[in-house]
Amino acid sequence: MDANGSVLPGTLTTLNITTGERQDIAVDRAPSGLALRPDGAELAVANGHSDTVTLLDAKTKKTTTVKTAGQPIAVLYSTDGARLYVACAGENAVAVIEGGKMIGAVPTGWFPSALALDGQGDLRVVNIKGTGNTEQSPGVFNTRSYEGSLLRIPAPSRAQLAAGMREVKLAGAPKFTPNGGVKELAKLGIEHVFLLIKENRTYDQVFGDVAKGNGKKEFAIYGGDVTPNHHALAEQFVLIDNFYASGAISFEGHQWLMMGFVSDHVERALGAAPRGYAWNMADGLAVSPQGFFWQNARRPLNVRLLGPLSLPAEFDAKTGLVKDVDDPETLLPWTGYWEHYKKGTWRNVIASKCGVPALKGIYDEKFPCSEMRIPDQIRADAFLERLTKWESDGSTPNLTIVTMTSDHTVGKTPGSPTPRAMVADNDLALGRMVEAISKSKIWAKSLVLVVEDDAQDGVDHVAGNRTVALAIGPHVKRKGLDSNFYTQTSMVRTIQDIFGIAPRTRFLVAARAMNSLFVKDADLTPYSHIPAKLKLDELNPPLKALRGRERWAAEESAKMNWDDVDDIPSDKLNRILWGDAKGFSVPYPGVTSLK
Repeated sequence: MDANGSVLPGTLTTLNITTGERQDIAVDRAPSGLALRPDGAELAVANGHSDTVTLLDAKTKKTTTVKTAGQPIAVLYSTDGARLYVACAGENAVAVIEGGKMIGAVPTGWFPSALALDGQGDLRVVNIKGTGNTEQSPGVFNTRSYEGSLLRIPAPSRAQLAAGMREVKLAGAPKFTPNGGVKELAKLGIEHVFLLIKENRTYDQVFGDVAKGNGKKEFAIYGGDVTPNHHALAEQFVLIDNFYASGAISFEGHQWLMMGFVSDHVERALGAAPRGYAWNMADGLAVSPQGFFWQNARRPLNVRLLGPLSLPAEFDAKTGLVKDVDDPETLLPWTGYWEHYKKGTWRNVIASKCGVPALKGIYDEKFPCSEMRIPDQIRADAFLERLTKWESDGSTPNLTIVTMTSDHTVGKTPGSPTPRAMVADNDLALGRMVEAISKSKIWAKSLVLVVEDDAQDGVDHVAGNRTVALAIGPHVKRKGLDSNFYTQTSMVRTIQDIFGIAPRTRFLVAARAMNSLFVKDADLTPYSHIPAKLKLDELNPPLKALRGRERWAAEESAKMNWDDVDDIPSDKLNRILWGDAKGFSVPYPGVTSLK
């Protein structure tokens, strides 16, 4: 791996099947597709992380590198070998190479991943996500119900390739202008940004009951009675009701938020993750070659990571060292961590490791890992301790990224906290953290951004990936509603614009910063958190006490693997959460009965 944690340039290995002689030939990063020219004289290699294709002379073994459009992952020669078609997944296009150079492209569907020629010599293109349609039925959406597509493209002329290239470039580089707000965010003087990443809620699940926003009250299963701080923050600052997760699940969501990039490995492995579920980017193939969004040699930032990219670990009180945990089952149950929280002894049992060794220097190993069994109150306590220290010695980071997990819930697992208790835990932790920042010496130069890592198939009347986002700070407009279209990449781009960091991925270059949320004149009124309205240690009842659909929900929840983020059937979980909140006799939206 390189200094960013991404894969190094790869190799192509040739093997003489007669002599057994092996030769390794250097290519670019993440070679992911091969094609042999019909005459056998040339081999093409698609290099997904370098936006290049390597052309290998089969006889001399000499190579030529050709620049292409973004994320080339599949290659195919025309029947006569005169053309090389390249599926550029990140650009939603097929590029065409002739004579050793790219001569044009044609647009495709979302994420082209495989190429073939049919009997008429026309190009066939498989698009993993097709048109991106996620609608199942009125009012019900699923972030992973992609309609893949198969395109038939007659061999394009040079004129068509030139026109297609213009279309591809325009589609991949939209130009947005701010819709009000502050045009130049860097001039606001914000020096400290806190990015708080939570888990798996849609807009309607939390804010559907807020009258001034585009919500559906019937879908609010964690409304103001469960999330009073979310509601108060949205009311006192700005309600953002047109914000979307860029990915479908945590496998993508954390990567969009950390890098503004998702690799072809992740997109193609979304359903199975055969190399492992590297939401934490512990696999170099998941890490952008451009690195993480805050990395910039011209504008170095003081960054602290509290939970993102985490691997589970344990703190050894005897040695004072953090040690790896091979099996998360060895960690304490939620009730064990809750007892340590009440006693104030949680520091002796909390630890984590960074999944990206290159970032170890900015990673806090004594902050809780991203584990649902650890209450967010512990994370709030740990954060407040660090904030107090930073204040006292003037070392507050420019960028602090914190993960919070309790709003994920563990369903109706017997003996674990109820879903509403876990969401309330998350809400209270958020309120406490925001209050501490707003009453600190750094408040005047601070910004708090809150976002879910994904929406995970939850009920929402607009779209399956519409999710919760908050902006909190002296320069955020007060008592407002903002319905501008924004995404997770918009939030990342906003942070980059605040610090004057040039975006380096094509997705961040094209992202629309959230300028409309900000005002020039600061309002330093602090925030005071609202205590939880229900018991945070309210536990699900034992299985023996349940009957009917409630017993089904408990049994299904107990079967789920909560140790790996999102290794659960989220569609079933959302039905369980709906039934728990609304009553199991209330039909899940869009269907006549619970499955």
